[in-house]
Amino acid sequence: MNRTHSTRLRASQRRLRCLELRKAGKTYTEIGAEIGITASGAYRAVAREMQRLAETARDTAVQVRDLELDRLDALQAASWGKAMDGDATATNAILRIMERRARLLGLDAPEKVAPTSPDGTRPYTEQDMRRLTDRQLEDIILRYEPKYAKDEDAEGEEE
Repeated sequence: MNRTHSTRLRASQRRLRCLELRKAGKTYTEIGAEIGITASGAYRAVAREMQRLAETARDTAVQVRDLELDRLDALQAASWGKAMDGDATATNAILRIMERRARLLGLDAPEKVAPTSPDGTRPYTEQDMRRLTDRQLEDIILRYEPKYAKDEDAEGEEE
């Protein structure tokens, strides 16, 4: 094993250990003391490892999306001839395939969703919002955030 590879392996193992300690509830100061680095170094190690994990998850999601698109292409190809010959069932299948492809690729305009009152009968008013606790506001945000969250570009750094 060459020296560069060995150094990178140790850095990767250290980042993983820092993340494990952080998941266990340790502060960055405690992590730094245990690993033998500063608190800011512990923070950077955890942040880098979390970034690496997020990139891996994004890569996997792209692969799954591409597989789904290939499947949709195959289904569309299998039904295309019948649809072009006027078969209504095949035409409907093609339209559903096209809708699914558009959703996967984000081609359709976003659907506007407004939070509603707990019983779901009306939109929240400003007065309703003032009565909510911080925890209730967090619950509302978390309910809608995954659907509308934007990907942020993160800077990758080597240790």
